[in-house]
Amino acid sequence: MQSIAEQLQPTCDTAIVMGFTRAWAGPAAVVLQALNEFEPQPFDTVMMVQDLPQAQRDLFNRIRPCTFIDYEPDLKDPDRFARVSSMAFSRYECWSMLAKYKRVLWIDSDTLPVGDVLSCFDHVTDTGLGLIPHTG
Repeated sequence: MQSIAEQLQPTCDTAIVMGFTRAWAGPAAVVLQALNEFEPQPFDTVMMVQDLPQAQRDLFNRIRPCTFIDYEPDLKDPDRFARVSSMAFSRYECWSMLAKYKRVLWIDSDTLPVGDVLSCFDHVTDTGLGLIPHTG
């Protein structure tokens, strides 16, 4: 089985990543459309998914080309996390994506971008981390 990083074929140095199940495909598509409208900088789109049919993947690719990663976490004690969706762990895969990308941004599938989201990298310090306060 390939690692997450091995499944990626970067076309630029930045990736925007979302993770969702089939039930959240609609909201994720709205986020993707908003990114197309507001984001002027080039970026790759990586979708960490579970149970997403090919027909829905095709629809996403009509909005914007996406790399789909079928995500299943490798939990040592899955019973310990029985009440948590396994997709909650997909965001941590962003760290491994840094092997292929200079910049990786996770966006929740219930977030609606209304401007240039990659400008958040202007807040990154010498440590490589950046935090932006919640203003709403």
